[in-house]
Amino acid sequence: MKIVVASANPVKLRAAELGYARMFPDHAVTSEGLSVPSGVADQPLTDAETLEGARNRAQGVAALRPDADLCFGVEGGIEDEGGEMTAFAWVVALGRDPQGRPL
Repeated sequence: MKIVVASANPVKLRAAELGYARMFPDHAVTSEGLSVPSGVADQPLTDAETLEGARNRAQGVAALRPDADLCFGVEGGIEDEGGEMTAFAWVVALGRDPQGRPL
């Protein structure tokens, strides 16, 4: 299986590799990280904007690497919840599982 992460960040790439290995321990994986734009603000300020950024990144990397089995978009965001700032991330996966079924 080939996975591609929409990030040049080695921590995000390693997280995708470890997540894949945990979900599919009997399948070998190769991985690649590519920098692609999110199409949202550099620092998303809402849950919806953060999800949109992750989705845009996953779709962008899927367009660049159509041979990939899984494409991941990762986007971190913050949101003001009643005067308290919350930091979080969205991860969007596009592709198919080791049996070829769409995710």
